[in-house]
Amino acid sequence: MIAGALSLALSCSDAQTVTNNEVAAPQWDTVVTQHLEQYAADGLPEITQDDQGEVLDLLDLALSTEKGKRQAYQVFDGKGAPWVTSVMLSLVEGRDADQEMKAAAYAWLREFGIEAMVPRLTLRLKYEKDWPANVEIAFGLLRFGCGAGLDPLVIILRTEEGIKDLEYARWAAIEGLAALPPKYGWTPGANFDDDWHRLLEVDEVWLRTHLLGGFEHSQETSRAYRAEVWKTLAKFQSQRLRPVDDARYVLARQPTWAFDAIVQTTYDEVGYVREHALQTLDWIGAPVGRWAQDTDFGLYAKLAPLLGDGRLRGRVLEAMGASGLPIMQEAILPWLREGNLEESTAAADALLRCANQEVLRPIEALLATKPYLSPECRYALECLRRVLDSDYEIQVPQGIDPSEIARRDRWASLRSEIF
Repeated sequence: MIAGALSLALSCSDAQTVTNNEVAAPQWDTVVTQHLEQYAADGLPEITQDDQGEVLDLLDLALSTEKGKRQAYQVFDGKGAPWVTSVMLSLVEGRDADQEMKAAAYAWLREFGIEAMVPRLTLRLKYEKDWPANVEIAFGLLRFGCGAGLDPLVIILRTEEGIKDLEYARWAAIEGLAALPPKYGWTPGANFDDDWHRLLEVDEVWLRTHLLGGFEHSQETSRAYRAEVWKTLAKFQSQRLRPVDDARYVLARQPTWAFDAIVQTTYDEVGYVREHALQTLDWIGAPVGRWAQDTDFGLYAKLAPLLGDGRLRGRVLEAMGASGLPIMQEAILPWLREGNLEESTAAADALLRCANQEVLRPIEALLATKPYLSPECRYALECLRRVLDSDYEIQVPQGIDPSEIARRDRWASLRSEIF
């Protein structure tokens, strides 16, 4: 049935197909602004220079003696975890605190920071160069079901000795592996090889799903965390590159709750906000598709109407294909035939990442008519045909850059890991 429909889509007259493709753009809304207003009373409190100075003094006291540490932490308890979390984050983000102070701040965040810290703490993985600090960040995130810091742990434990502070970081990482999600038959700390295997196992699950297998953290996130995610999404409104890059970095490493918020943002009234949201979905890739399947989230129904916006069409096709969901091919395939050169290439790339056997006949029919397609488009289709038919021999078109070949080869190899 689907194959017949796809073949029909490619055999329609040019006039008919163009008419079918000229779908109206959806209605845009003040998505980000509305959610910032909705969560205005939530999230982490704003911090002043006086607040930072007060906490620096307290950290200095905590570092002096064990009694000083108890006194400082009693003051922290009185201030409340949201306020202290926000101040500690501001200290590790800024330049006023020295390395010892920052280490103490990271240690507090790991042990006592609240869930709302997860987006900002995730960003520290991008900028923090201190090895022991990355260990603290990783386990602080892990408390709230975020595995964004697992890769740095793997790197730290794989890196050879001889680097400053590495040995301390390695021991801290090894001791912290007991915080990994439990598993039947695994006794944390009994054997390093078992602990190492468990780390690799959990990291693999995170990379595929943005979930932590066996982790009992509630899937119901706090309003404070949601507020911070929407503050991160608001950075897409910036015309400066760094805030946008920071936001994409953070959002691409969040647990699955953030996926819904990113999808909603593709309908924001600001065009470049929509574009950045779609690009982030593309970067996350197959975990979005798995999440949509597992939660019955109508990802196709959300993304397909966005093809009506010609300015976004390439980004939409990329995001649809990156999901790895075969259902997306129905909306993608017409653009392979009737799109302009850029759109047909984006459609071929998208199909390489998500299409199933149903597209083989339509693609073969298309290639038999020999319309002009870019070398990148043709190579993507060659890769797809090989993926769907192991006996097919790829023919590399002339004029294609080796880097473009490598990119599509990588997409083809990743398909076996999607579902």
